[in-house]
Parts: sequence; structure tokens; C-alpha cells
Amino acid sequence: MGVVRTADPVPTVWSLAPTSERWRSGYLLNGAFQVDVGRSRLAGDQEGNACRLRAFGTRLGEQLVTLFEAADRHWPGLARRLGLDDHSKRGFVSFWRSLIEVLSRGLAEGAPGAALLRELHTQGRGLSALVTRCRALPTTLQGDGGDLVAFDASTRAARGAIADDTLRRDAAAWPWA
Repeated sequence: MGVVRTADPVPTVWSLAPTSERWRSGYLLNGAFQVDVGRSRLAGDQEGNACRLRAFGTRLGEQLVTLFEAADRHWPGLARRLGLDDHSKRGFVSFWRSLIEVLSRGLAEGAPGAALLRELHTQGRGLSALVTRCRALPTTLQGDGGDLVAFDASTRAARGAIADDTLRRDAAAWPWA
């Protein structure tokens, strides 16, 4: 199965106890955040919390890279220890696809908490550390299978017609050789 997101009603931000912050990110953040007097929301001055998230993101990125490297070397054993059913290469790709789908949720411009979540996952921290230092970024050119690539300056986003799911699947099935 892989990584599963938390339910939307669950508060996203915790500081020992849950706050009322519900960003629908799919995962929880627990730390020594600056919260308001009622401990229900993050404090109005966001710079202290942004700084904490940057530090957390640096450490998260290191841990994600370490996890990827261990999984890449010993996937069948790690998959068994994690209780995953698929110990194959397909299961490896599926696991990383699910993790990236969960951790990237909430990063879109305008999403609740997106600015703070980007502090966690950009500039070589969090997800950006993982996908730039490891071949962990899933391609979608082959439907549910696909492969994993590292993001670098040559990686481009699909735009225009190729961004259409049906056309992309058809292009992936084309006999290029």
C-alpha cells in the first residue's frame, strides 16, 4: 500500500497538543511552534515558525535521503519490516510515489499553510532534498508503474497537450524503438 495520508479533519499542526490549524496536508507537524495565547493557532509572527520549519526540513531531508538509500539497497527486507505486501521494484516505486504524493499535498499556491509548508520542503530541504539527491521522483509516463528519476536542471514539467492523462498514457505506450 505505501504511505497513507491522515484524514482531513485531523489538525495539521501540533505543539505538544493539537492546534486548530487544519491545512489538509495529509501529515502532522509536531514541534515547539509559537502559538497564540489560546494555543489554538500559530502565532501571528510567522518568522519564528518558518525558521523552525526550515530547520526541521533540513533534518527531514537528510532522513528521507537516508531512508531512500537504505530502501534502494535493501528494499525487500525493508518492505517486509514496514509490513508492505509488494517487495518488488514495482512496490519500491509505488512506495516512493505514495510518500511524495502525501508530502507534496498542501504545497500548491493558495492552499492553507502552503507558505509554511514550502519552508519545510524547498531550497534543498524536505522533499526537495530527496528528489534532487536521489532517484525518488516518480514519472507518470507509464501509468501505475513508471520509474523514478532525480530532479535536476534538465527535468521539465509536462505542459499543454502532453499534460492530459490520456495522451500521456498513449505516448508512454508508443513503440519508440
